[in-house]
Order: sequence, then structure tokens, then C-alpha cells
Amino acid sequence: MLKTARRYSTRAFKNILDLRPTQHNVFVNDAHMAVPFRGRGLYGGALAAQATVAALQTEQCGKWKPLSIHCHFLAAAQPDVPLVYRVEDLKVSKNYQVKEVRLFQGEKLTFNAVCTIQKTLLEGTAGKVTGQLHHHRKPPAVDGLVDQNTAFELWAESNGRQSELHDLKHFYNNEPIEWQFPPHMFDLGKVSETEEKLPVSERTLWYKLRPKLPAANEIQRWGITAYLTDYFYLNTNMRLNMLAATANAS
Repeated sequence: MLKTARRYSTRAFKNILDLRPTQHNVFVNDAHMAVPFRGRGLYGGALAAQATVAALQTEQCGKWKPLSIHCHFLAAAQPDVPLVYRVEDLKVSKNYQVKEVRLFQGEKLTFNAVCTIQKTLLEGTAGKVTGQLHHHRKPPAVDGLVDQNTAFELWAESNGRQSELHDLKHFYNNEPIEWQFPPHMFDLGKVSETEEKLPVSERTLWYKLRPKLPAANEIQRWGITAYLTDYFYLNTNMRLNMLAATANAS
């Protein structure tokens, strides 16, 4: 049994994204959060999500939305220690703001993020510019997906890791999101020859994820988006580059 297994518990976004204001620019989350499977500290996507929420909570709900976030993980954030986020304005303009969000656990600076937000409805000439985004492409043609438990079972069987399967399933089944994966997302030995011969830029990998419950408000919706996008990001990139990966989201 892994040492982190004792920290597994059912989690919900309403607890993960609940930031209590103590000052106009200081927010605290003291909910219990679990260390990811085989992880050393709290899930980085949760910190990015909370930083996004903290930045938006300094402004009127619904008036602003995140444009980008750049995160620096300085130390492994520990469970059962309050997460204190301090938000400072770096740049303020009519349509855009840049905010620095620092996370402290006690006196220790654990995490730092720079979050750019923009007006939901741009004002002035910026609001009249249309048709700026033309770099998207059609979604890939993909094979069928399997549920997360089936994907983890295939990973454990292919890698001789059956002893870790119970903890792996238990952690992710208690997460506030659910996934569907390609059958052998974590197994390079099952990659087709056609895919393997493609340049990295032309390879595609498709998986689905969604929250189990809807967001409570607009700010939480953006926080959930940040939380979702970081999950399995490393595994996806390693698969596309044909580098060995594990079913570890941390």
C-alpha cells in the first residue's frame, strides 16, 4: 500500500475552489486535498485552478476572464496546511490586467503564477476587431475510447503493475472529474506503425474529460477549466513524442 493512499478522499470542486477572502487581495483554502497517486505534493493543476480563481475574485464576477497563466512550482505543496494566496496587480488597463498570484504555506513561498485576464466584453477599438483566430484545425479522426478504469487496467497488465492498480483506481475514481482514454494511451508498445512514422507535429491523441458536477458560478467554471487542462498533460506530450510515461498526473 502506498504511503499516500491514506490521504485519498472524495473531493469536490466546491471545496477545492473555495477561496475565503481575508483581505481584498488575500484568499485562503483550508479544505483537505489529496496527494496524487505516486505524487510528492498536491496536484499542480489544483494550484493553477486556485490561482485563477484568486485572480478573478479580485474583480467583479463575470466581467473578466483569464487569458493566460504562467506557473512556477517552487516547492511541493503539502496537504492539511492552509493555502494562502496573495494577489498583486502588475499591470492594469481598460481591457487587460496582469496579476501576480503567490501561494504561501506558513512563511514558505510554494507557488507563483502570473495570470493575465481580459474584459469579457472588450471596450473601445479592441471590441470591434473580429476574425483574429484562424490557426485552429479540424479535430482528428480517432478510434473508440474506453473508461478510465479499463485504461488503467490495460496499463497495469502491460507493465506488470497490478499491485498498484487498486490505489490508482481509488485515487482517480474519487476525483471530481472523469475520463475516457484511447485503450493503450500509456503503452508505447501498442502504438500503430502508421502513428509511429508520423512527425510529432502530425500525431494526434484524443481523450475526453469532464467534471462530475457543474460549476457553482462563472469564476469556478474558469477554475475547473484550469484544473482539467493540466490533468495528464505530461502523459499526453510524452506519448506524442514516443517517450515512456506512467499513469501519473502529478
